[in-house]
Amino acid sequence: WRVGSGAETAIARMLEPCHALHCHSDIRAIRQQPLGAGGPRVILEDQHGQQHGFDQVILAVQANQAAAMLGNTDALAPALAHLAAVGYERSEVVVHSDLRLAPGYGKSRAPVLFEVDERHDKPMASICLNPLYPSLAKAPPLFQTWNPLREPDPDRVLGRAFFERPLVTPYSQQCMAQLQAWQQQPDQCIAFVGSYAMPGVPLLESALQSAMSLAPRFGFDIPWRL
Repeated sequence: WRVGSGAETAIARMLEPCHALHCHSDIRAIRQQPLGAGGPRVILEDQHGQQHGFDQVILAVQANQAAAMLGNTDALAPALAHLAAVGYERSEVVVHSDLRLAPGYGKSRAPVLFEVDERHDKPMASICLNPLYPSLAKAPPLFQTWNPLREPDPDRVLGRAFFERPLVTPYSQQCMAQLQAWQQQPDQCIAFVGSYAMPGVPLLESALQSAMSLAPRFGFDIPWRL
């Protein structure tokens, strides 16, 4: 399944039932209150020092970002240990119209064009965006290139960004299974979702699966699950 009208429409649909939305709020610390302490179970402290109380908190961020938010307490020590098992690799992506970074374009019908250089530890991957967006169907070729092996013409660059992708290892998979078991305990009020949290290749589908695994805990059904 895909969102035919774009990600902005999907975001708007997901925000419809939200009671409040806070943007540009840096979470500096998350503390879990012990059972029986009274008041909210979880306290979030933002960059201004303001505290916000919640009964349940779901961290839909990278594993290393989640670990940086958690307070180093005994109650959260197991989660911190599991999250630390997920390593990350930094990648660069450039959106451009420089054909030199798309070897084989026009000669191959493959959706992704790769180039490997023994002097570099990562291959360069270029995706032609025109077939993916109807608005670009008649436009000059536009590419998204990951890990460019050479610099594109600056006049042909539309944007540049850096991403972190989780690294999957047997140890990280074992720790993620333990994290899933830990957060499913009845007394836990902090949960973690993301592409790193499920078995297999960490893609958007994995992030969705991790969110779906929490749905029964909050009394929600998955409408498309048969």
